[in-house]
Amino acid sequence: MTGGTTWFAAIPDCAAATAAAQSLAVGAEHVIPHASGRPWLVGRWRTDELAVVRVGANLAAVIGPCPSPEPALRALVATATGTALPELCRAAGQLPGSHSFVASVDGTVIARGTASGLRRVFHTTVHGVAVAADRARLLAESAGGGPDPGAVAAALLMPAVPYPLDPAALWTAVHAVQPDHFVSIDSSGAARVRRWWRAPEPVVPLAEGATRVRAALRTAVELRTRAGMPISADLSGGVDSTALCFFLAERQPELITMRVGALDAANDDPEWAVRAAGRLAGAEHMIVDPAQAMSAPFDMHVGAAAFGGGEHPVGGVTSIAVLRHVTGLLSGRGSRIHLGGYGGDEVFGVSRAYLRDLLGSQPRLVAAHLPVHRALRRWSWAAVLRALSDRRSLAEWIVDVADGLTDARRPDSGPQLGWGAAVRLPPWATVLATSMVRQRLLALADATEPLAATRAQHRAIMSVWAAAQAARQVSTVLDQGGLTLAAPYLDDAVLEAALAVALAERGTPKRYKAVLAEAARPVLPAELCGRSTKGFFVAEGLNGLRRHLRFLVELCDDLALARLGLVDADGLRAACLGLDPGGRVSMAVERTVAVELWLRAVSSAPG
Repeated sequence: MTGGTTWFAAIPDCAAATAAAQSLAVGAEHVIPHASGRPWLVGRWRTDELAVVRVGANLAAVIGPCPSPEPALRALVATATGTALPELCRAAGQLPGSHSFVASVDGTVIARGTASGLRRVFHTTVHGVAVAADRARLLAESAGGGPDPGAVAAALLMPAVPYPLDPAALWTAVHAVQPDHFVSIDSSGAARVRRWWRAPEPVVPLAEGATRVRAALRTAVELRTRAGMPISADLSGGVDSTALCFFLAERQPELITMRVGALDAANDDPEWAVRAAGRLAGAEHMIVDPAQAMSAPFDMHVGAAAFGGGEHPVGGVTSIAVLRHVTGLLSGRGSRIHLGGYGGDEVFGVSRAYLRDLLGSQPRLVAAHLPVHRALRRWSWAAVLRALSDRRSLAEWIVDVADGLTDARRPDSGPQLGWGAAVRLPPWATVLATSMVRQRLLALADATEPLAATRAQHRAIMSVWAAAQAARQVSTVLDQGGLTLAAPYLDDAVLEAALAVALAERGTPKRYKAVLAEAARPVLPAELCGRSTKGFFVAEGLNGLRRHLRFLVELCDDLALARLGLVDADGLRAACLGLDPGGRVSMAVERTVAVELWLRAVSSAPG
């Protein structure tokens, strides 16, 4: 399953874990023992990706980019106790970079990913003992689990799988640890999940917040340049990728930039990319012809290798050929690390729900912002008043989501100022699929707590987790081509600095991504600071689907999703034959195809 990708598994220090360790160590290149000599950490990783310290019988490790972590880890472990494990996780989370954290303290093993969700942790029971890992499929194979039909049904939701459902929880018997939680496994092999991270209160003024973001971004980029390896970066022309390129150029002017040409003439990204490239004199600029890249096979028959090692469905299946093509070009140029702007929209944007959050405390500000938002999005006053008077709790909102999964109305008609965006199952989802997803949501409603005190902050965290899930999918595809993806906007230090900025200043309609624009001002040329537009790539997805229409139609002849009773094959076939130029149906088709191909890959792969 793991192929050439990096992975790790953490095993408790008990005799009963011997069989579990033997199962998980198959395919491992490294084994780090407990003080007892039993396996603690097994897996596959580059030597520069992991740092380990021992203090007496206790151990700790970070896996991922982190500046000289050994002294800081040693100080943490020296004072750590089994009764203060959340505090240990929080302290390790203050280390810069993007890394998983694993420790063994007083006989208890703990593991956590990142608050952004870019790095995840899962746990399951293998031979009667709880174990943790950063790869769900690895645990599923060891525990004998398969795809969970209810989770597969939820993966069809558009525009995204909503909290409290987890798009990474796809396997029976495997539990996904929420990014703000960690798992601990005691010496008897029993697991427990607790919280380690909370979002900061959004109270910091823009100027101060931008200074913090700038410092965090500089550190994040500097970490990726320390090894002296050739580095490439996206330069699509968008604000996010452009800012990263200029932060990177401060450290390494001889970077390689890459962009794929746009198919839609209305997309102004290329114009801005040309301007930015002209100000990066030391860089080598690669422009990929989208038609040439997309002429590659649709990559549908290459099994799990094309779909993230079968770890999860890879969104944007029509762009996998492009992604693999670009990865080959960059690897051929010598790049080993590739910077992408993943998470920029989510980390620096804020839901319009902030209008509802601030209505009581800052009514004048809401009165100033609201007309601008309304004019930009053509909201009716009746819809605005309904949204502002929405007093539903999170539990009530989840129930309404569960009851509206097949609502025929457009989910984005009017302001959505509640706990999340409306979601829908596609028209070809069956009654069984709808029932499964609805039951899951209703079962979670009363027990689910908001991720933050305000709706806007809660939604910001949800959207960041969704962006991180997408970046994880891209990362596994790049990894198979010899490239390591770096997503600095999803480093926890950057995330915390951005989320701490006051909601009103993050949400102001007068400036586009005000926090990032202000943070990047010292490095961005003045002519690039004023962009207020965003390019879209609906044409690329639609073109990819149409190019491979025959394959899609043939796919419907024997759908694994239909065999599970989750999708009506005739309905999906009709949608493929009538793809809409507006992109709504095409995006839903692409999501369903991604889930179908993932299901086929994991079902056909040897267990």
